[in-house]
Amino acid sequence: LAREEFEGGVQLLEGRIDIQSPDTALDILNGYLQGLRSLERRADAIEVADVILGRDPEQIELVQLRAELLEEEERLDESDVAWAEYLERLGPMADADVVMPVLVRLARGAKRRDDNDQAIDYLERAVELDDGRPELLRDLRIAVENSGDRRRAAALYEREASAIPNDEAKAELLLAAARLLREEDAQDELYRVLNQVHELRGSDAGLL
Repeated sequence: LAREEFEGGVQLLEGRIDIQSPDTALDILNGYLQGLRSLERRADAIEVADVILGRDPEQIELVQLRAELLEEEERLDESDVAWAEYLERLGPMADADVVMPVLVRLARGAKRRDDNDQAIDYLERAVELDDGRPELLRDLRIAVENSGDRRRAAALYEREASAIPNDEAKAELLLAAARLLREEDAQDELYRVLNQVHELRGSDAGLL
């Protein structure tokens, strides 16, 4: 529909409905909400979403939409809470493709709040769903390294290296792991990682 049609429909509804009235049908409120969102009147759309969810809290797709609207409005603390509620509503049997972006969003929110432990928790759950995504392993590795757990960060450097195809990039990640292992005086693990670098680079294993 053209924007003018959305504007006309929204204006028509605004003159005729009371969103707070229990007599206003949920179908009408949902249509009004979609019109407001199409017009980028997000604050008004959030208000309508709150009313609908107050009357029909089982609309899980609306829980997701509300979280998206809050995020778009940059009401980020509220959006974090809304995404956490959506994740809880999805339950343990939800498809990984649905859960994954929610976990990533929540990890990003935790990082923004300087809650590194919470970020690690969400990223660990994301990696459990798909441990072959280098960007997830990188984000988890950075959070773990920030926590001061160098041994575990070194292991994550190795996992990140195994998830990418480029040999030179693998070698650089493994060397970063080796530096952490050297700081931890983990000699056996250090030699094992340096052997992997040697296999990738030959005699030019690089310097720690």
